[in-house]
Amino acid sequence: MAIGSVYRLSAIAPGLPISHTPVRPPPVSEELASVELTVTTAALVKAIGLLAVQFPEQFHVEAWRAITAEYARRESGYSSGPLRLPRHAFDALPGDVKAILQGAGPSQH
Repeated sequence: MAIGSVYRLSAIAPGLPISHTPVRPPPVSEELASVELTVTTAALVKAIGLLAVQFPEQFHVEAWRAITAEYARRESGYSSGPLRLPRHAFDALPGDVKAILQGAGPSQH
């Protein structure tokens, strides 16, 4: 038995008009935003050192690539700019690494 418009009208939603919901693009959320940080080269080195012991290639890939790329640019003599990380990558970083990138020292436990 084929499901036709008569079956849909009588069995699924009798008395309700069939309508289509227009597809709207999702709103731009804050999660898609990036975080811009002004970081000293010394802070980059500290952040790399702290992050290196936490398997960054597996758990913090985007942040690891961005931090090491910025450090490499500076070591190559290119002008330094702000460090840009996707919001979700920054939020996933360990607290000590975030603190260093934001200009504070690592917390003492």
